[in-house]
Parts: sequence; structure tokens; C-alpha cells
Amino acid sequence: MPLLNIKIPMKEKERIKKILSDREYNTISQFVRKAISEKLKIEELKSQAEEVEAPDWVPDGKYYAVIKGAIIGVADSPSSLMEDLIGKFPFKGIVIKRKNKKIPKLEYAFSANSVELNCWDYHRVDANTYPIIPVKLVKKDIKKTIAVIPDTAASVCLLRSDIFDEFKLEEIDEKTVQTVSGIEKKSVFKLNLEIFGQVLQVGCISTPISKILPFQGMIGRNVLDIFDLYLLGRRKIICMK
Repeated sequence: MPLLNIKIPMKEKERIKKILSDREYNTISQFVRKAISEKLKIEELKSQAEEVEAPDWVPDGKYYAVIKGAIIGVADSPSSLMEDLIGKFPFKGIVIKRKNKKIPKLEYAFSANSVELNCWDYHRVDANTYPIIPVKLVKKDIKKTIAVIPDTAASVCLLRSDIFDEFKLEEIDEKTVQTVSGIEKKSVFKLNLEIFGQVLQVGCISTPISKILPFQGMIGRNVLDIFDLYLLGRRKIICMK
């Protein structure tokens, strides 16, 4: 293995030593190797921005998904495409277009640690980008990969209503919740959520989410507070560990 000599200013060495005193790193070299590894993951992950015209076999009005210049799926809505593709291409930036029809812009507002840094390109529906994270819903031997976005304003996770019907989740509590439409009584359901190989049991609330949006749920602070979350907005990259 080739050796790489890096000169680190003394002030920065002292700053690193202070960090080492209460972190999992044993040496400065281990800290630097970890920092370089995480930086490489971000630099290597480039957002895709292909513009691919739909061929004749795609019906007018249908949505189609593109990765690296290839059409990989056709469906009636962005949500249906993402449900089908997020498990197959979790780390690729999926671009969703609509043939010969404009995609309506819909604004949205909803009010176990992994050692390795995991990064994903933002996914794109026409001109709109979404910081989507692939997670798995787990119930006994059944696993389903869905697309979620982080919601730092929510104290619990939220899932699209039809997913509750599909998984028949168990109601565990009822809470008073502040929403954009006011204070409401909401049922809280038990959800087994797999992220980075860890299965977390968390509370979750049902909410309507339009299928124009390419995600099926939002992970709230009851999950986000367990991890470190990085949003590189200009680079259109989301990272989590």
C-alpha cells in the first residue's frame, strides 16, 4: 500500500487532539483516514441531470424515470415510480419526467447509529429536487423499501395513509399534535423501520401525501436525532450516518 505524507499545521493537530479525547478515534492518522474516506464519498457522488426525450412507446401523460440516460420505468405518478425504483437504485439520482404534459408543482409542508457515512443524490421530478432517503418497512418476514424525506419540524415519523392499510400497523397511542391546520388528536402507530441494517421501533402517524410527490413518508426527529444528517443543498446531495 503506497504511503501518503500529509503536512498538518500544529494548530490543526491540537484541534484534532481535543476531538480525539472524547471520540472513537485512537490516533490522528485514524481521524484523517476517516475524514478522507467521507470526503471521497461526497466527491464521487455526482448528481445526474440528464434530459432524455420520451420515445414513442411511452404514452402521452405518463411519467417516466431516467438514470444515466436510460429510461428505467413508466407509471401514472412520480410516487408510483419511486416506490418501484427506490429499492433497486437507492444511491442513484432518479430523474422523473412527464411525456407531453406539464408536471404540476406541488409545495409540501408537514409539521442505532451507522458508523459509515451514507450519501445519496437528490432525486428530481422535472425541475424540482427532493432529498430522498431509502428506508425499509419491516413486519415479520415482509420488507418494503420506500422513499422518505427528513422532516426536522416533525417530532414523529409520518407515512402516506395507504401504506398503513397495506401493513396493518398496530395503534399504540393517541397524542395531541400541532399541525399546519391546527391542533388535532392523532393515532400513533408502531413502525419497524430499517435504516443501514438497524431495525428501529418508532412511533408513526398517518398523513395524506399526494402521489405527485415522489416520496411516501417523512422521518421525524424520533429517528433523525439518532443519526447525523447532512444536507448539501448546492451540491444536491444528502448524507446520513
